Amino acid sequence: MTELNTNIAKLNDYLERFSQGGIQNLIGGESMSAISGKTFETISPTDKSVICKVAQGSVADIDAAAQAAKDAFPAWRDMPATERKKILIRIAEGIEARAEEIAFCECWDTGQALRFMSKAALRGAENFRYFRIRSSRHGMGSI
Repeated sequence: MTELNTNIAKLNDYLERFSQGGIQNLIGGESMSAISGKTFETISPTDKSVICKVAQGSVADIDAAAQAAKDAFPAWRDMPATERKKILIRIAEGIEARAEEIAFCECWDTGQALRFMSKAALRGAENFRYFRIRSSRHGMGSI
């Protein structure tokens, strides 16, 4: 099996979980359909195939997400920096653990080279590591 065939098999395994339910909005920690119920198909620029259906967010979804963030902020703000740091580290570790999956899916969704997306996925984890340092040094003003 060639490297391309191996990578396509991995990609298909990663995309399988999106084939039925697609990608929903994440609001207030819950995965949900768009308030309107509308979706759109995301198409791979690589071969023009349909990747999956995605919840089509609207102003109402944005308002709901902004309100959920506003409601959650006091608990985050008031949390001890050591606890925020632990959460940010867990997020970074989760991204690192799934870096290959993220890279393959993003590569297919954006048409970017796998070598670039592999680095971008790990860079995402580094962002959370950076803010965990900023959070513990400077309090909430820097988050």
